[in-house]
Amino acid sequence: AEPGVHFYTGAAGNWVAGSAAVVPGTQNVVVVETSLAAYVPFLMWGIVVWAIALAFTAIIGELLIRLILRTVMRPLKALREGARAVGEGDYAYRVRQPANTNLELAELSRAFNAMTAQLQANKRQIDAYTNEVESIVDLRARELSRKALQLEVAAEVSSKIATILKPQELIT
Repeated sequence: AEPGVHFYTGAAGNWVAGSAAVVPGTQNVVVVETSLAAYVPFLMWGIVVWAIALAFTAIIGELLIRLILRTVMRPLKALREGARAVGEGDYAYRVRQPANTNLELAELSRAFNAMTAQLQANKRQIDAYTNEVESIVDLRARELSRKALQLEVAAEVSSKIATILKPQELIT
């Protein structure tokens, strides 16, 4: 057999951990066997230690996951709410992030706020242009209305003059 520890049924019929080695300079073999029952308390202690370590690792992992989710999801939720508000036309909405927000999300929030500020400025400019165009159209409409009234009056006066002077009498 190969050197090392082997598990087998011992001479007494129970499971043992054993090892055999040749005594140097002789033909004698030394066999050492230990009943597996002797290892049970040590194995149980190892299992308990591993179970505690696993439970501790799971609890720490859960806490870390919650922390990471909180630090990532809260800023993303704020950005999602901002996108919804801007989509509904609220260009004054600004995303507020806590100081402990990670760098990338803080930068994304600043970019979002800059974008909404630009949208708000563009909306104000469009509203100003719209008001200006509406006032110009209103002014032109009043001018056209006044000129149409002048044309109506001129046409009526022309018609009255034509009936008064009777063109036949002018020729003769």
